[in-house]
Amino acid sequence: FSTSFARVEFPIFIGLCLFGALWPDTDVGSTSRIIIYVLFFIIDVLLIFVFKYYLEAALFGLFTMLPAVSKHRGWTHSKFWTFIVGLPLLAPSFVAGEFLIDVHIYEYRNLIYFGVPYYFSFLFGVASHLILDEHPYFKAMRSKAGKKRS
Repeated sequence: FSTSFARVEFPIFIGLCLFGALWPDTDVGSTSRIIIYVLFFIIDVLLIFVFKYYLEAALFGLFTMLPAVSKHRGWTHSKFWTFIVGLPLLAPSFVAGEFLIDVHIYEYRNLIYFGVPYYFSFLFGVASHLILDEHPYFKAMRSKAGKKRS
C-alpha cells in the first residue's frame, strides 16, 4: 500500500473533507444544503444523460432525498451513520479487490486500497462537523440564536 498520491488527489481529498463537513447540515435549509443538492443534481444529470445509468440515477436520487425528509440533528448527526454514509467511496476497493482475488492479478493489489483515502477524507470532514457541533462555544452560539428567534 503506497502512501504517495498524485497532485490531483489532494484537491479531491480536501473537497471530500469539505463535503463531509457540510453533509450533516443537509437536513436544514442552509447554504450547505443548497451547495450539496446542486452537486447531487449535477451528478444525477450526468448519471442519466451522459452515462445512461438509469437505475443508479434513480437510487442516487432516492437516497439523496433522505436528509430533506428527516428532522434536523437526526440521523445525519449520528455517529453510526457517519461511518455508513461514506461507504460508497469504498465500493471501488471492494469491486477491485474481489476482481483481483478472482483473477490472481497481484501486481495491481494497490487497487484494493483505492477508495480508502477518499473514505477517510470524507469521514474526517463529518467527524470535524460533529465534534464542533458538540463544542461548548458553538452550543452557546446556537442557544443565543434560538433565544433571538423566540
